[in-house]
Amino acid sequence: MMAMIKLDNGDYVNTALIAQLVKLVDGTWQAWLVNDSAATTITKADCDRILVSINGKVTDDEQ
Repeated sequence: MMAMIKLDNGDYVNTALIAQLVKLVDGTWQAWLVNDSAATTITKADCDRILVSINGKVTDDEQ
């Protein structure tokens, strides 16, 4: 399922373009985009919203 998710930093990310969510050794999270085109640092809350959206559930942003 594809959705635009608003990140805590104010940016938006298209969930269809996310290849991997990665927790780094320092405890921060990154969303890696397809084709290694980019990576962005995200919060744990961002990660949770992305996972809920990818799994096909409605998030608070979409209600």
